[in-house]
Amino acid sequence: MRRQPSRLWLLSLALSLTLTGWSGSPRTPTADAATELLSQLSPEQRVGQLFLVTFRGSTLPADSWILKLASSGLISGVQLSAAYGNFGISADGLPAATSLIASLQAAALGEGGGATPTAAPSPGDPAAEAGPRIPLLIAVRAEGDGAPWSSVAAGYPDSPSQMAIGATWDPDLAREVGMALGRNLEQLGVNLLLGPSLDILGDPRLGSPQDLGVRSFGGDPYWVGLLGAAFIEGAHAGSSGRLGVVVTHFPGLGASDRTAEQEIATVRRTLDQLQGFELQPFFAAASQTAGGGAGVADGMLLAHLRYQGLQGNIRDTTRPVSLDAEALSQLIQTGPLAEWRTGGGVVVSESLGSTAMRRFIDPSGQTFNAP
Repeated sequence: MRRQPSRLWLLSLALSLTLTGWSGSPRTPTADAATELLSQLSPEQRVGQLFLVTFRGSTLPADSWILKLASSGLISGVQLSAAYGNFGISADGLPAATSLIASLQAAALGEGGGATPTAAPSPGDPAAEAGPRIPLLIAVRAEGDGAPWSSVAAGYPDSPSQMAIGATWDPDLAREVGMALGRNLEQLGVNLLLGPSLDILGDPRLGSPQDLGVRSFGGDPYWVGLLGAAFIEGAHAGSSGRLGVVVTHFPGLGASDRTAEQEIATVRRTLDQLQGFELQPFFAAASQTAGGGAGVADGMLLAHLRYQGLQGNIRDTTRPVSLDAEALSQLIQTGPLAEWRTGGGVVVSESLGSTAMRRFIDPSGQTFNAP
């Protein structure tokens, strides 16, 4: 039996349609085009277009399940990670990663030749009726300063830590760093950046597992928002509008009470408190005034967190906001977020295969294989 993809990321088909060119705002009129494409997809493909998946290795055999999913239109994209060996380990790792991305895109677009080593679909397979060909989202997590918070390997495009950028108090420098990263990622073939983090380091807890460390622009909401918007603007400009930027970790995990990667953490904030502090940088990234529109985030990555002020008395069974539609609706309707979302802003969930989510769904930690 084949193991299920180890990590899943939930997102929207419309995001891939915004990456063909930057025109000052990520929310160009793509709704009609997305609706038209969606109408041509099978039910299986429609579901698949909501997911990014991960896989292991930097080379793909002809019978690779990831190539089959890509050629069948059953995934929206992939997230590459050095931890999964996607960048190779040799000195020529960069060309290897470029070749890997090219093979994935060729499979998704149905292009012939050796770049598409995927078997013909059998009758009844969702790929038997090709339908529209949609290029893949190729995502990386790059919060700066290398592993573990950047998923790219040594020698690949990365940026200084966000704390180092924040220490300069210089939006122009943040813009330049974003521009360099955007340009390098676009040349590699990456079109979706999971970062930067807009979390606020309001209460440093050095040495504790939940401390943000250098993964924040600082402890002031205004400056985190200003530097974040400048970084986004630079990433868009450096990639010539071919890189979508998904800021993390909405609505803010700076005040979480435990390591969010390992357990569903709790933030003891009311909605008013969130709006006055944690949400301020996200408001900045959603505002059309950010960089004349170019500093607006294409998406926001939704953290697996519980918020006591929104969800009442927190229990072990209380769902994180990523699984609580009512709580998420309250959050997304605050400040400029409502207009941002209505205009096409995309909400992306944190990994559905994370240790924290697995423990919440099944505390026994069992593994379930696909047939």
